Amino acid sequence: MAKPATDPFPRMLPKFTVGDGCWEWHGAKTEHGYGKILTFRSIRAAHRVLYELLVGEVPNGMELDHLCRNPACVNPGHLEPVTHQQNIMRSPRNGQSTCADGHARIPENTYVYIYKGVERRYCKPCQQARNRQRQLLKGA
Repeated sequence: MAKPATDPFPRMLPKFTVGDGCWEWHGAKTEHGYGKILTFRSIRAAHRVLYELLVGEVPNGMELDHLCRNPACVNPGHLEPVTHQQNIMRSPRNGQSTCADGHARIPENTYVYIYKGVERRYCKPCQQARNRQRQLLKGA
């Protein structure tokens, strides 16, 4: 028999601390430090669930950017709906304009790979060079 759906809000309350600044999530987190919670049989980002409960739906095609740069923060006042491209460009790790090998960090040069809900980004020219090297080693 299926488990009945429960409202996530009461379960979320003891898992974060409300303060003047960031509302720090103390529950389960992803490997990148974002809070996560099980809601209606799926694991979701805690900041997104709380934003939807307190503010409203995130518009289609938008995602939430942590203005405070704290991935464990679930304070809706620290979250802003932006496009994926805006979110990537604002990211501190993407503040560099080139990859380690000097290729421009632009959408045309970026390969996006999602595995188990975790997004990874790779430089396409660097990935192509690794693939060529792998093929050479296979042929040897």
